[in-house]
Amino acid sequence: SQLELQAQSADDKAPEGRVVYGSDLDNNLWLLALPDGTHRPLTNLGTKEFTSSPAWSPDARQIAFSYYRLPDDAAIPVPDGTDLYVMNSDGSGLRSIWAHEESGTALQYPAWSSDGTSIYVSRAAPGGGRTIDRVIVASGEHSRVVSNAAFPALSSDGRWLAYIHYPVP
Repeated sequence: SQLELQAQSADDKAPEGRVVYGSDLDNNLWLLALPDGTHRPLTNLGTKEFTSSPAWSPDARQIAFSYYRLPDDAAIPVPDGTDLYVMNSDGSGLRSIWAHEESGTALQYPAWSSDGTSIYVSRAAPGGGRTIDRVIVASGEHSRVVSNAAFPALSSDGRWLAYIHYPVP
């Protein structure tokens, strides 16, 4: 794939930093280094494994993301559920911190706390229930924060949680 970088600033200085993204060419997460534009895979997933919504920790040492796997022998390939994973920013140390506990549950759209000790995640349950839960990164312990809500986003100081609220049916 061809990647073109264009400077957008008034002084034509190229952007600097790192970007994590999912490629349309495979199911892996990739790391893009700027300004040189080099990119490399962070994961090595199989053809039936998928990731989404990668999010950097505040110190940029870890990446949280959603993960699911399609079944091998299903007539209609629907995943059993979506889990929350964390890995180091170089792709090492890949681990599940919260596996869906009920078939059809999806853990998505991770957002890190400002101190990097927890992750807020959307939990979509079978039947349509949605919540935002807080997961302790070190232990995987999780607790409900907001019911009837999804798509968490935290202020940089961690004092405010923004989200979409759904009406109670």
